[in-house]
Amino acid sequence: GHAVQAKLSHKWTLADLAEIAHLSPRQLGRAFRESYGLPPMSYVSMLRAKEMARLLREEPGSSVAAVGRQVGWEGRSHARHQFVRELGLSPDEYRRRAHGLDLATPGPETDENTPDPS
Repeated sequence: GHAVQAKLSHKWTLADLAEIAHLSPRQLGRAFRESYGLPPMSYVSMLRAKEMARLLREEPGSSVAAVGRQVGWEGRSHARHQFVRELGLSPDEYRRRAHGLDLATPGPETDENTPDPS
């Protein structure tokens, strides 16, 4: 886990992870599901999303694309898609919440998740 965390931007593959762990890809898959309840590559995605979240909080001036690249996701749309898949909200929305901004404040992507007034 530490090797991956130290180099999240590396293009990790299942084979890489298995080699680090000195296990076959199949054994690694089993070990990961037992330990984390996730397949290895899903775990890598989760680590990337968490690191991206940290960077979004700590580097408010960095673009989503730049932060995504730092954790190994190429391109803004790919980074955004993966972030939403892991954390359930867009990077822009996450950043607004992290900085305590009023969510009613219009941002570049507010229209997609605006709840219907009940």
